[in-house]
Amino acid sequence: MSDVSFELANHWFIVRFNTYSLSEQPQIERIGEAVFEQLHKLPLRPHVLLNFKRVEFVSSQVIGLLLEIQTRTQSKHGELVLARVNPKIREAMKILRLDSRFKIVENSLDVVGKVERAKPALPSRLREVAWMD
Repeated sequence: MSDVSFELANHWFIVRFNTYSLSEQPQIERIGEAVFEQLHKLPLRPHVLLNFKRVEFVSSQVIGLLLEIQTRTQSKHGELVLARVNPKIREAMKILRLDSRFKIVENSLDVVGKVERAKPALPSRLREVAWMD
């Protein structure tokens, strides 16, 4: 599994960090490159949510990455939201006075809302005879 994955849901571009620790410089650089590549593809006014559900430890380099993601999102007149940030990481952000720079929410559902996955409908000609065995 990759350290980062992407999803589009209800007009939100969701970045999920799929690792316990974001601490190694090469790892953070790879994640940054992947995120920046995807951000570049987004239209103006993107809604970007970073989901930290699995992350329990970050190095100071991640702060730089977050600030750069925020700058690139704002340059497109977009919105950046952080979700599911570990309380210890939140406390570190508060000490560094970064908590006021980012919108942080407890749960991604608070922002994105319920994502309903639609089941593909049967073509109309098959719906009419779907009851037959």
